[in-house]
Amino acid sequence: MKRTPTLWIRRAELAFVHTELRTGFTLARIAGRAARLEKKERNCMNARKAYDTAVRFTGKLQMTAPEEAELRAKLVKLQDELKLLGEVFGQRETTESREHRAGNGQKQ
Repeated sequence: MKRTPTLWIRRAELAFVHTELRTGFTLARIAGRAARLEKKERNCMNARKAYDTAVRFTGKLQMTAPEEAELRAKLVKLQDELKLLGEVFGQRETTESREHRAGNGQKQ
């Protein structure tokens, strides 16, 4: 079967979202095990960035039903892990506003 550029791009986009999710899971695990509060907060914030990026790109992807179900399940699982770390969902706060607040006006 000949690969079309569209198929290649779709696969690359899907791989990107999976990479963001793996990164988010890794950072959430590091945050959960961190002894220092600064390390926990930093890794939690970066895990949330990965989650937010995956959500943003998932909405733009053309996926099969099984691909979509797999991604949605991973998003729910990562969101649950982030909630255990104290992240709040459903509010209009963005990653950038949290960074601004955490750094007293300085992006980190």
